[in-house]
Formats: sequence, structure tokens, C-alpha cells
Amino acid sequence: MYGNYGNNAWNSPYGNVGAVMPTQSANSIMCVMVQSKEEVDRYLVAANTTVLLLCFPLKKFFLKGTDANGIQIPLREFEFEEKNPPAQTQNSELDAINEKLKKLEEMVAAMGVKQNVSNEQ
Repeated sequence: MYGNYGNNAWNSPYGNVGAVMPTQSANSIMCVMVQSKEEVDRYLVAANTTVLLLCFPLKKFFLKGTDANGIQIPLREFEFEEKNPPAQTQNSELDAINEKLKKLEEMVAAMGVKQNVSNEQ
């Protein structure tokens, strides 16, 4: 039942104990999405590897790498902007909601019902 599993960690009774990070070829750069500069600073890069870290909230991307000895190469930081942003659907949705609220207020006013929005009695 618990035979010699060798390098096959996937069949281990203890789960994925021998999992290895995917390796990169010399000509590839791995791309990772992050949410803040702190995540960029904490992200660990394997020796002799470069990683492209995309941070959409900051509209920046970073190149973080290490040399063959695992020593970090200076972090490079770039900014980007979207040239043709998609139409703002949120604004049209908000406009539709505001229009419905206005009609509701008009209907309530036409019925002669007073609304008490204060906490005073």
C-alpha cells in the first residue's frame, strides 16, 4: 500500500509533498497578477529567473529577477495606461437606477403620502 513512490509525489499518501514550481526556459518570462506594491516586494523569484508582475490597480508593471546566484537584480517599474477604455456601463446603470428612483418619488408624491426620513418623532 505504501510502496516506494520515488519522484512521483502525486501518488504519495501524504498529498502533494514533492511538488516543484514549474520551470522556465531561458527565453520565457512568467507573468503574475498582483494587487499592490507590497505583493511585488514580497514575491520571491527563483535563481536565474525574471518575472513580469502586473498590477492593474496601480496601472503599473514590474520586472523582478535574479541572477544565476539568486541575487536580486534591481526592480524595474513601468506605468501603463489604457488607450481605448470600454464604455462605462456603471454610469448608465446608475443613471437608470436614479431615473427609477425619481419616478418612484413622483408616484409617492402623487399619492399624497408623506415620507418621514428623520429619526425624530
